[in-house]
Amino acid sequence: SVLLDVSVPYVYMMVIQGNLTFDRVDLALNASYIFIQGGSLTVGTEAEPFLQRAVITLHGSPVSQEIPVYGAK
Repeated sequence: SVLLDVSVPYVYMMVIQGNLTFDRVDLALNASYIFIQGGSLTVGTEAEPFLQRAVITLHGSPVSQEIPVYGAK
């Protein structure tokens, strides 16, 4: 399990195979691809809603490279 407590400027590909949880601060996550394989990406829960600002931006273009099985954006 990883607690994301700082904003991520930009990563090309993020593969989450465990648990990635946003800390209770304003955060931004920028990536071209985010794959969640057998894990989770948690930004608050029903019991404890995320009251801060969370911005998740997926970057791409009409000519983004296609990933086998998943396709492109």
